[in-house]
Amino acid sequence: MRVYIAEKKEVASALSTALGGSPSPSGASYVAGDDRITWLWGHLLRLTDPEEHDERFRKWSMDQLPMAWPIGYAVGEKHADHLEAVIDLAKQADELVNAGDPDPEGQRLVDEVIEYAGLNGKPVKRILINDNTPSAIRNRRTKKPADTSPIPPLAPWAIERAKKAAPGYDIYGLEDEWQEWIKDKPPPEKVYEVAFIGFCKQKPPLR
Repeated sequence: MRVYIAEKKEVASALSTALGGSPSPSGASYVAGDDRITWLWGHLLRLTDPEEHDERFRKWSMDQLPMAWPIGYAVGEKHADHLEAVIDLAKQADELVNAGDPDPEGQRLVDEVIEYAGLNGKPVKRILINDNTPSAIRNRRTKKPADTSPIPPLAPWAIERAKKAAPGYDIYGLEDEWQEWIKDKPPPEKVYEVAFIGFCKQKPPLR
């Protein structure tokens, strides 16, 4: 079973129509033959707050600076049930298709859910949809969704934290070095951004 994950419900609906699927969703997905099309409501995950890791950070104090806490995701309360349904569906899939909006944020919205669900090992493809008309989507679909890189692009916040973890280094040079190092290894237990920042922290200080 192939599962498409769109960023918005209207895109999922348009995908279903273009693929000859159901006009209305069945639970958290549309059905199109053997395919399922589900959607996110924007960001279903949020970055954890410092006080979720250490109660001392609940009350701000100069004595606690600089503050440092692990990078992690937590489920937003508003659509928690829907996220659970999306993850359950994704776990059943033989292949996932990232149908997020055709921009870096759209890519990341879906990628972070896949990572949070621990599904980095599943085949993931990418389809770029910037026109919701059925003919345009079918044209995209007939070209076959492209394979995504096994290593997704790093989020801007990770680049900024990596610069602090390895001051003075060319951070994009480190990213190239890290991608070469990690490409043949199993997916990290945590998100790729956390793994990259950890890699940067291992670098010796520059003189």
